[in-house]
Amino acid sequence: MMRKVFLNLILLIILFNLPPIYRDTYSQPKTILRVIKKNDDFFIRVLTPLNIKEIKVEILSVQGANKAIIYREYFAIREYFGKKYNEFVISSKKNNIADSDVIKVTANMKVVDEKQISEIPYDIIKIKDDKETSQIRVMTYNIHRGRNKIGNSNIKDIEDFVRHYNPDIVGFQEVDKNVLRTNFEDQLKLIADNLSMYYYFGSNKSFLKGEYGNGILSKYPIENPENIIMQGGEPRGLLKTTISINKDKKMTVMVTHLGLDNEDRQKQFNTILDYISIYEDNLILIGDFNVTDLDRNIIRIQHQFNDLGSKIMYRHMNTLNTFKNKSRVDYVFTNKSMRVKEYKVEKVEYSDHFPVIVDIEY
Repeated sequence: MMRKVFLNLILLIILFNLPPIYRDTYSQPKTILRVIKKNDDFFIRVLTPLNIKEIKVEILSVQGANKAIIYREYFAIREYFGKKYNEFVISSKKNNIADSDVIKVTANMKVVDEKQISEIPYDIIKIKDDKETSQIRVMTYNIHRGRNKIGNSNIKDIEDFVRHYNPDIVGFQEVDKNVLRTNFEDQLKLIADNLSMYYYFGSNKSFLKGEYGNGILSKYPIENPENIIMQGGEPRGLLKTTISINKDKKMTVMVTHLGLDNEDRQKQFNTILDYISIYEDNLILIGDFNVTDLDRNIIRIQHQFNDLGSKIMYRHMNTLNTFKNKSRVDYVFTNKSMRVKEYKVEKVEYSDHFPVIVDIEY
C-alpha cells in the first residue's frame, strides 16, 4: 500500500515539474477545425496541441481527387475555450478550396483529422458598405519600457505627449507591467487611467517578476481583445482588438513588435499576413517591424495594404532613434479604402524610437 502511494506521489511530482508546453499538451483534446467565412472567401483554422510544430493539409474533391497539398511550419499560439493551441490558418484564396471539398490534416506522420469543410463549425464576418467618411488619429510608439536612450525614466513625459496629440487609438510596444527594472509600474494602466482611455495589455513573456509586451489605448470601447503569440526565440505578439468607433462602425486594430532574428521574423511576417487577410476590411496594423521598407516582407504587406508613410514625403523619415542606426522601422498600415490626411514623425527623446502620428480618413 505504501509503495503504491509512493509511486503515485512520484508521478504527480513528475507531472507538475514538466515544462509548461508538455503540461498544456497533456490536458488538451485532439485537433480542432474551425472556419471563418467572409463573402466568397473562407479561412480554415487548424488548432493542434502545442507539441505539433508543422502540419500537412490535403484538400480533396468530393470525388477524391487531390486538389492541393499545403505544408505549414509556422504557426501562432491561440487560446480556445481556456486552452492553448498552435494554430495554422489555411486560406481558400490561394488554394482554390470549395466548402464541398474534404480537408485531411496530417501531423507527426499521422492523420489527425479528416472531414468535409461544409461540416466544420463556422463564424461569419459581415462586411458593411459604409459610404460615410470620418477621420481618426492613430499613434504607434515603441516606448522602450518608458526609458530614454540613456535609461532615464520618462513615463510621465510619454503620457503628456499622448495627451498633447490627443489620438483616438495608440499602439505601444515594449511595455512593462509590474517589472522590477521599472519599479513595478503597470505602465499601460497608469497612462490609460490618467488619460481616461480604454486599454488592453498583451503580455508576450514573463520578465523580472512581471510581464513585457504590447499595449493599446483607445478613446472608444475595446471589444474581443486577443494576444496572438508568434514564433521566435523571444516570443512576439500580434495584439488584435475590435474598436467600436460608434454603433455602426467597428475597426480591427492590430499592434505588433517583430523579432530581431531573420528566420524568426520571416515566420512572424507569414503569420501576420495570414491574419490580416482574414480581417483586412476596416483594418489598421501598426507597430515596430524591425525592418526598413526595402525588406521583401514589408513589400508583401504594401501590395495588399496602404503604407501611410510611403504616401507622402515621410517615407524616408527615420523612426529609430539610436546613435548608429537611423531607419524607418515603425509603420502604420491600413486597408486600401482608408486615406492618410496627415502623417508626422515627432523627434522627441523619450525612447530609442520616435512616435508616428497619423490622421486617417475612412
